[in-house]
Parts: sequence; C-alpha cells; structure tokens
Amino acid sequence: QRQSVDLVGVAIDVIEELTPVISECGAELGFSHDDRPLLVQGHEAALAALLRNLIENAMRHVPAGGQVQLAIAQGAATTTIDVADDGPGIPPERRAAVFARFHRESSSRGEGYGLGLSIVQRAAELHGASIELLDSPFGRGLRVKVSIPRNG
Repeated sequence: QRQSVDLVGVAIDVIEELTPVISECGAELGFSHDDRPLLVQGHEAALAALLRNLIENAMRHVPAGGQVQLAIAQGAATTTIDVADDGPGIPPERRAAVFARFHRESSSRGEGYGLGLSIVQRAAELHGASIELLDSPFGRGLRVKVSIPRNG
C-alpha cells in the first residue's frame, strides 16, 4: 500500500546507515535537496532500497578521494533522484546490460553480487518511475537519474 513518504528523510536515514561504507571508500558524498520535506506517494522500504543501492553502487566504483553527488528535487510533474560519480563510468553501448541480475562491471572492485541496479529497476517500476543512465557532470563517471511521477 502506497503512503506519503518524505524522500529527503529516507535519504538522510540511508546515508546515516551507509556512513561506515562511505568512510571506508574514502570518497566524498555530497547531498543537495530542497529544504522542505519532499513527499512522494510510494513504498518507503522500496525507496530506501533504491537510494541505498544507487549510493552503494556509486561508492563501489569511484576511486579513493572520488566524488559522489546525490540530489533530490521536485519538479512540476516528477520528483527526481540523481546520483552522479566521477568513477570510470559505463560506455553507452553497455548501459542497458547493467540492469541484468548478477551483472557486474569490471570496475566494481569484485564486491557485491551484481544485484544493485536490478533492485533499483524493480523499485523504480513499483513507482512508475523511469531510469536514465547518463554521462556524469564531473567529466567522467556515470549519472543515474530516476524520475518518479508526482501522481505516481
């Protein structure tokens, strides 16, 4: 059953939960968001899993001293979750494959089971959201943009 979920609050909880992972990676995580609570209609646990997997994936692929930027913004028609990193990125021709279960890119440091982006995709589908894999604004790396419909 869908309920009103504060996406910024969920993101803060996920970041706190991932603090040991973030510290261990030696990468910097930035978080920008609207000041007000950012409410979406959805499933809190699925949205938390989506955020957790996006952040963990980015952290897994950036070098020590690298950057990961999480941004959550509300537009007229969608609420957007944006995670960008300055890791090695994924060539455009390989981006569709990363949603397959058990797929791991060679830059993943051999960690994980290759389920992260398939979990993100399932959580997005549950909310009628779209996912785009784009070039990172850092000049290298990957940007994952999840757009959740406001009426979703």
